[in-house]
Amino acid sequence: GISVPRSYQTTKNSISEALAGMQWDDKKGGINIYTAKGWDYAGLVQTIQQGIARVRETHIPAIFHIQEVTQPQGHSTSGSHERYKSKERLDWEKEWDCITRMKQFLQENKIATEEEVAAIEKKKKK
Repeated sequence: GISVPRSYQTTKNSISEALAGMQWDDKKGGINIYTAKGWDYAGLVQTIQQGIARVRETHIPAIFHIQEVTQPQGHSTSGSHERYKSKERLDWEKEWDCITRMKQFLQENKIATEEEVAAIEKKKKK
């Protein structure tokens, strides 16, 4: 089926690990490979900004591998993802949900109040 563990569908269980042989070095060239966690907004922004700055400075291509991204609705709305995700994975996704983490980031960094976040959510649902 479409929903199989990453270990069955991705070499070395990681795109960035599979591409590691292409990592830039001064003798052979290559690309720069950056990884970041989807739920870590500050780290994600920092990684992407650093990578883009380096691309502009050096003209060396980059790949950004964003890991640990949650799928609150699974692959589609035609069926329940509880059928193919373990309880542990569902619990992890609830705890590390990227949308929840973004709300926390906005509030903790005083970018938006709880009320402003609620207004954004309400507008989004229209």
